[in-house]
Amino acid sequence: RRAFPPAMQQVLMLLRNRRACAVHGCKGIGKSALGIELARFAASPGRLFSGNVLHVRLEDKEEALTTIKESVDFFAARQKQCFFESDGRNPVGQASCTVWQLQHLERCRAHAPMLLVLDDECNALESKPLRSLLAEVLRKTHRLALLLCSPQPLHDSLGSTKVVNIELTGLDASRSAALLLRRVHRPLEPSDFLAAESLSEGRARAQLRQSSEVAKLLVASQILQPLDGNPGLIRHLGSRVFRSGPALRDLVQEICAQDKDQVLAAIELD
Repeated sequence: RRAFPPAMQQVLMLLRNRRACAVHGCKGIGKSALGIELARFAASPGRLFSGNVLHVRLEDKEEALTTIKESVDFFAARQKQCFFESDGRNPVGQASCTVWQLQHLERCRAHAPMLLVLDDECNALESKPLRSLLAEVLRKTHRLALLLCSPQPLHDSLGSTKVVNIELTGLDASRSAALLLRRVHRPLEPSDFLAAESLSEGRARAQLRQSSEVAKLLVASQILQPLDGNPGLIRHLGSRVFRSGPALRDLVQEICAQDKDQVLAAIELD
């Protein structure tokens, strides 16, 4: 049976009884990855939100409402059993149209509740119009839940609905080591590790010959500790470990000497 990260299991359990959940944390910590993975899992046949998950990525604060409306319209257009015939009473205005469309989707896809996942990469959830839209969606629907992936926790309620906040923290030492080893482009060498009095180069080389021991050596050396388990930084680090390149320990020091948010922002632009 597949094992999911604790945070994802927590969100899945909350969404069974809560209508609004916000996952927050620093840049690169894995909010977007969690939102995408959870959306895929929850939409699978037989799952809680089977076939009824809409994932929306918000990259421009000024265009957030438009992005959501277009995504809802596209999702509705793919549902062959849903017909949106005009009866002269259709709402006017971008937000009202989005609410109306979601109400209609909820009625015509009543086999399962709906989940709207918003991946906020531009602090769009700070804007009053977007929060008002989400409050109205929750007020006028009955079986629709929200998962908000946000840089900051959301303490204000959406209308009468409380937002339950979950903070994403870094990977533990074992998971950090496993992620790095999936990303490097060469076997690790003794020179990659920080010097340790209890570990001779000969012993390190012997351990590195055994793939099962490499992760243990990474954990014991604590070489990845300065990265605080940030998946984005660990992936970036692994991509720079290649033949004829710098040693792992030098790369870690180089990353830590810079502003970590700037490093992650530069990775996104590449």
